[in-house]
Amino acid sequence: MIDMQWLIDERREEYDETTKASRRLIKQAWEKNPHESHRLALINATKGNINLTMYHESALRALFFKEKTNLLNSDHLNNMKQDIQERAEKAALTYATFLQTINTMDLVLESIPGAIRLTCHVKPGQIGMHMIQDLEWSRSDDKKGNNKSHV
Repeated sequence: MIDMQWLIDERREEYDETTKASRRLIKQAWEKNPHESHRLALINATKGNINLTMYHESALRALFFKEKTNLLNSDHLNNMKQDIQERAEKAALTYATFLQTINTMDLVLESIPGAIRLTCHVKPGQIGMHMIQDLEWSRSDDKKGNNKSHV
């Protein structure tokens, strides 16, 4: 097993330059098409992966599940929603930039010829892992209000 960071460190200068170029291209595309569905889906998914521990559980329930709370007024909830949105957009840009960078560099195959890169989020042309067990890290929140999670 190879840690991706090892591969990046071996080609640090190229990685940093490619990251700058990738970030510029992605930002331009996102600014040109702010309502593009893949961009919005990534930002929405990222909301579940950013650190939200600074917020009280009831405030998060009020925001994501529309539960009533007496702790915060609507201005507080709006500020919290805006903060979460901005942080999710920043994290989504960082993630998209990373993926674009390693794909542009063809980092894995050039570093390890003949390597097979597995993913648990399979797309056409990729090899994926079939999850046979309900693993906590592969869960996503159901934002329909029934407080259930699914794989």
